[in-house]
Amino acid sequence: NSDLSSANLTNSDLSSANLTNSDLSSANIQNADLTDADLSNADLSNANLSNANLSNANISNADLSNANLSSADLSNANLSNARLLHTDLSASPFGDYTRLIAADLANTKFVRADLSGVDLFEPSKDKKQDKKIKTILSLLTELINSHDEQTVVRGLRAIGEISDTQPSVCAIIVNETHQAVAATDSTVGKVSGIRALTTVALETDTTVSAADKTFADCLRATDDYLRTETTIAVAPVVAERPEAYPKTIQALRERATDGQPSEAIPALQALAVVSGIQPQDVPPDELRTAVDRLSNDSRVPEPTVSDLQTALQGVEQ
Repeated sequence: NSDLSSANLTNSDLSSANLTNSDLSSANIQNADLTDADLSNADLSNANLSNANLSNANISNADLSNANLSSADLSNANLSNARLLHTDLSASPFGDYTRLIAADLANTKFVRADLSGVDLFEPSKDKKQDKKIKTILSLLTELINSHDEQTVVRGLRAIGEISDTQPSVCAIIVNETHQAVAATDSTVGKVSGIRALTTVALETDTTVSAADKTFADCLRATDDYLRTETTIAVAPVVAERPEAYPKTIQALRERATDGQPSEAIPALQALAVVSGIQPQDVPPDELRTAVDRLSNDSRVPEPTVSDLQTALQGVEQ
């Protein structure tokens, strides 16, 4: 229960120390030796642990929010149930027995970190499934680390497939995924990454609002396939949490007004929901004009137009 908040512990030998429940918030612990230390339930928020040796340390249930653990040695450390919100784990080595089970990894930075041996889930009775998860993590690491376009695309495609069955795994690197989507010139890579991001948003508690601009840019792309697939993917995400995606909403309005039916229909379905929540962002009159445009398009089935008109009536009432 020690109060070591803001303490300067640089280069300290704290190996095997019992620091359970200690307050180490904002402490400077750079280059410290914390091998085998017990930091369970400790407050390490905003602490600087860069280059520290935390191998075999017990850091379970600790609060590491906004902490800097870049290049820290986390080999075989136990971080189960730790809070790692906005934590920097860049270039940190992990061991085959490092545990991040049930850790809060929202916006954690894993650049150049090797997650291939990390346990993120309780071991199951299905050894093949556990092995698959290890393979997934290796692929995610490959995506994070690579500067090669083909490797990035391969990683994005893998993440797109994995997100259908393991969205919580893909949630770990939401920021890195949307950055890769924004950077790649590959339509296949972009579509795969966007599908993964939207699946994560719908199936987990992870907000992917950082990808708002990326979504909007893809909705305005010159490639028809990319625009259509992005519209279909982002529409339900925007309808569920419109306040997080203002740029995407504006781009969806453009798709509803000027897009092909394959783009306009899902855009209108989402915007009808948004208009009912935030009418100042999506004027009902604008939606009415867009629906009327589709009603005069022979490619749009009459039942689809009828469904859109019904949805719009609910907004206008």
